[in-house]
Amino acid sequence: MAWRKVKVDATTLNTAVSAADWRHALQLLTSVTNSGVLQSGATSCNAAISTCEKYGEWKKALQLLRSASQKNRQSDIITYNATISACKWRHEWDSALQLFKELTQHEDLESNTISFNAVISATGKGGDR
Repeated sequence: MAWRKVKVDATTLNTAVSAADWRHALQLLTSVTNSGVLQSGATSCNAAISTCEKYGEWKKALQLLRSASQKNRQSDIITYNATISACKWRHEWDSALQLFKELTQHEDLESNTISFNAVISATGKGGDR
């Protein structure tokens, strides 16, 4: 893609990632980040994870969370909540519980009502496998 012709800022990137299907969202995020035009932050990662969640792509959401950690990008409560929520669509209750455990052991993050609701929803669907 020719990013030099399009003015890209964080708001534009996050909006496009949120509006796209999961494949295009990941492609867009990777393309913009690799081009050096813009460094994606937690908000961009969260937008991509939420898009993956909408399409039931829990593995991709989990990969984004892990990738952010490997690249020393700060994950926030939204990152974890969105990833836990993504697990419910494919009945990945065990992955949701593991992520919730990680969240509760994270020094800088504190679980909230959304965290509890996401893990309850994911574990509630676990018996539907």
